[in-house]
Amino acid sequence: MPLLLLACGGDGEAGGGFATDPLPLPPLVEEPAESELPIPDTSLFPTVLQPTDYEVYREGWAELPGETADLYYVHHVTDVDTPEGHHARNFTACYSRERMCPVWVAAPLHEFYAARNVERKNSYKNDPTLIFPQVKKWEGYTRGHLLRSADRLVSRVANEQVFYHTNIAPQIGQPYYFNSGGGAWNRLEDWVDTQWQGHADTLYTVTGCYWSDDQRQVSGSTIPTHYYKVLMRTRGHVDRWVAECTADELQCVAVLVEHHAYESNMNPLRPSEYAAIVSVSELERITGERFFVNVPQAPKHTFDLNDWENL
Repeated sequence: MPLLLLACGGDGEAGGGFATDPLPLPPLVEEPAESELPIPDTSLFPTVLQPTDYEVYREGWAELPGETADLYYVHHVTDVDTPEGHHARNFTACYSRERMCPVWVAAPLHEFYAARNVERKNSYKNDPTLIFPQVKKWEGYTRGHLLRSADRLVSRVANEQVFYHTNIAPQIGQPYYFNSGGGAWNRLEDWVDTQWQGHADTLYTVTGCYWSDDQRQVSGSTIPTHYYKVLMRTRGHVDRWVAECTADELQCVAVLVEHHAYESNMNPLRPSEYAAIVSVSELERITGERFFVNVPQAPKHTFDLNDWENL
């Protein structure tokens, strides 16, 4: 069903056609004029009851969502020291063994991590933290990074860790323009990078999968029906730790994109049937997750498009 919401690419391998019986593909048509865009309607998604008591996987890491039962949580630390003299964290992942797919990956983004000290190598492998094997690849889909390889080039260890399967999810690739050059998800990733590149402050992110149904099974995994990005940073790029900021010194936003075929260069930041910018609390209502639990003052109920560049 099309996504009608308030408006506001994976770093996968190339190519690969669909297997037999792919996801239904809508006709590729030109984007409508702005006056023709649909009226947002968030009621299409039922409210997901959130647990009243969340565990905190680790204190202090501002990007972390809450921890819930029946899922696996892992984190990875780089071999590169921060200016404070400790190894910098890489990412934290929540993995569903039932769906054999990551649920979300939380990570800080900063130029410290993206320094081009190494080149990408496609060293996909099981996450050694988990005691069970994960799905290696999916017939007809690319292996999409939730945390991009290009955002972790500071060291060989940091880059190899983002190829763990806890950071990899099945995504539609070429020639259908989701996780590919000019694809909707790829363009969203490029936009996210403009929110931290060249700035002193850290952008805290959660990249996740959402399933409005569990009907599509491929190679042992349940294929997500949507992907999302959740962002938090200081307002006006203030170089200060977010936990020490007041609510009016912080800004949050979420972007939800339906996982299907798109036309080349479809802009996921425009209002449409298939993509939306919403408040973080609205995404919590849809997904049942609870974001930024270590920053309780985060302004999750509101967002201002003027706070975000290049929209």
